Amino acid sequence: SLGLLYLLSWAEMQGIPTINQHAAIVSVLNKAEMAVKLAGANLPTPRTFLGPINTLTCQIPDSCYPLIFKPIFGDNSKGLRLVQNPDEMAGLQWPEATALVQQYLPSDGCDLKLYGIGDRVWVVRKPASFSPAPGSLSKRPSLECLPTTQAVAELGYECGKLFGLDLFGVD
Repeated sequence: SLGLLYLLSWAEMQGIPTINQHAAIVSVLNKAEMAVKLAGANLPTPRTFLGPINTLTCQIPDSCYPLIFKPIFGDNSKGLRLVQNPDEMAGLQWPEATALVQQYLPSDGCDLKLYGIGDRVWVVRKPASFSPAPGSLSKRPSLECLPTTQAVAELGYECGKLFGLDLFGVD
């Protein structure tokens, strides 16, 4: 929340030690800027597009569908929209001038989430917070900790480092 960000900024100005500085948190609030920064660092992400819908409709190849639209300042899967084909995209009423669109990668109802503290990373398989199928969220499996491979640990660490985060989660 903005109120908490203001308090964090105030604490930093007073010399109070904080976990995750104001600037680091702000760097991940704008999902479009975050996507650009991840791509610039060559970190693996779903194929991502940014721009007005009418422009993207002509630029995104059919092979990229289905697509997921994400609010630029979205959080906790609020406002996500799944689009199956170009005709559906052309008719989409999106509330933002610039759309953040990613190739939707279907799952088995679970997501892998990396949690990091400093240079330590843990892997959790958890129920997906977004599912396009009605009623599928009620059948979600429980949380499960998985072994952390070196490759996954490095990916999580690089994401945290890229944004200057000490305590973080990576979807």
